[in-house]
Amino acid sequence: MGFLAPYMFWGLLAISVPLLIHLWNGRKGDKVYWAAFRFLEENDNKPIRHIRLEQWILMILRMILISLLVILMVQLFFDFLSEDSTVQKVHLVEPDQELLQEFRFELNQAIENGDKVILLNEGLDLLDLESFELESVKGKMNLYRALQDNLGSRISLYLTGFKSSFDRSEYLVDSVPQVFIAEMAKPNFSKKAFETHRGKFLFIDKDNELTLSQNGNLTFDELEKGNLRVGVKVQYSEWEKQILSALKAIEEVFELSFEIKESEEIDMLFSDNLKDLKENMVVFDLSYDWTNAQYPNVYFLRSFREKDLKARQQLPSEILGAVLDFHHLSGQEVRMDKEEVQQKFVVGKGNHLSPQTQKANAQEIIWVMFLLVLIAERIVANKSNL
Repeated sequence: MGFLAPYMFWGLLAISVPLLIHLWNGRKGDKVYWAAFRFLEENDNKPIRHIRLEQWILMILRMILISLLVILMVQLFFDFLSEDSTVQKVHLVEPDQELLQEFRFELNQAIENGDKVILLNEGLDLLDLESFELESVKGKMNLYRALQDNLGSRISLYLTGFKSSFDRSEYLVDSVPQVFIAEMAKPNFSKKAFETHRGKFLFIDKDNELTLSQNGNLTFDELEKGNLRVGVKVQYSEWEKQILSALKAIEEVFELSFEIKESEEIDMLFSDNLKDLKENMVVFDLSYDWTNAQYPNVYFLRSFREKDLKARQQLPSEILGAVLDFHHLSGQEVRMDKEEVQQKFVVGKGNHLSPQTQKANAQEIIWVMFLLVLIAERIVANKSNL
């Protein structure tokens, strides 16, 4: 339930008008004794309870009339009345076999009802009753593109909840989707590492500890080069010094090497004036333009925003954490709960279904109520000669 024009509630002040009139008409006058007063004693003792009761009823009816007029002005709408049969219901499903089996009944019902059920793989394939048996595809979901392709639809999401499966840190949407988190999905552990210039391996082990090792018996699914080209484009020299100091600290502890470059061929970029975003590099946005938060390769550094000593000491950890996240170096999967997942979906100012884009869908009901109360008020008023 909501109101499209809540500022019109000032009209409720008019409710006091019938009350004041009732109190004014019901006030007691001063008794005046005169010579013929004894002849009026019989009339003076006649009961007036029936008249006063009708006055109360009339006052309440008139107050209800004014209230209904105000509700008409504020344009009341109910969510359950705004269900539009033309709005497509879309179910987006993370490609995971355990998840499909857990929500098989719900997805079958959706397909039978004619809803679109889309698998969040690279091709965004439509799911049908015969395609529930598939190999789980671990990795990033194609969620961002699926949401963009289905703007204006009622979205339901079926997810494992693992943090590494999201392809964006945040998603701009027109309305927050309904989220279902699987309980049976198993976490995926990917062995990936940086190979440093000294022949060591930097990786996250199964205990979620960042480890630097030269053990030749280690095997990894994928290796990243530990030599990263860095571009620093900030207007404050003090910021540049802090960035370079943080990179040097990372080099000394974890043996990753950073080469400062002026060219466009870089792996990392620090900038306070982003123009053209490239997806193949780690980008640190020091302008804190939160509209860039929807891009998976854009990170914000708390150290420059808070500007205190404790935050600055965390700068190397923040930079290294972003680099590891961008290159998908992770240990045991982190499972997010429903509330954490829903926080990833931000209703954009230009896109969301605000009250201004909704339609007052209770006007007809209120008009009928208004006419019925008006008829009742006229009947009581005519009977009471008021």
